[in-house]
Amino acid sequence: MTYPLGSFPRFGQSESYGWIDVDVAKQFLADPVRVGLHHCTGINDDAAEVLSTYESQLPDLNGLTELSDASAESLSRHRSNLALNGLTELSDAAAESLSKHRGDLVLNGLTKLSDAAAESLSKHQDDLHLNDLIEISDDAAESLANKKGPINEQDPEDWVAWWKIQ
Repeated sequence: MTYPLGSFPRFGQSESYGWIDVDVAKQFLADPVRVGLHHCTGINDDAAEVLSTYESQLPDLNGLTELSDASAESLSRHRSNLALNGLTELSDAAAESLSKHRGDLVLNGLTKLSDAAAESLSKHQDDLHLNDLIEISDDAAESLANKKGPINEQDPEDWVAWWKIQ
């Protein structure tokens, strides 16, 4: 989807709430105030690579409902908070990539995590947000309890204890 600079609908509201492609990503880099991304539902791998170079806070990418492993790898290199609340699932490879992200990682749309994904995300050093998490195994809970940085702004052991009684 290509939009002349300045004509991309504010807040990413394209006709179809479409994908972020390279053209849209480059337009965002050129004019982040006028090009919104948070309602777009997908991102291609090349666009994720372009956005990873943005030197300021990315807008929330909460409209994304899917994320390829390659896009996760690219976005993990962005050095600021990363909000991906539209994702309801995350592959083990994407979790491994995102665990390397520096900055808060907001994954409030996830409702379950595999043991491998939890183990990977436990390596994330900054705040990890998992507000909608419903299903994890005891092994996954143990991995998250050993996380170095906070979960939902809490000590990981306290968060896991709270999560188990919910």
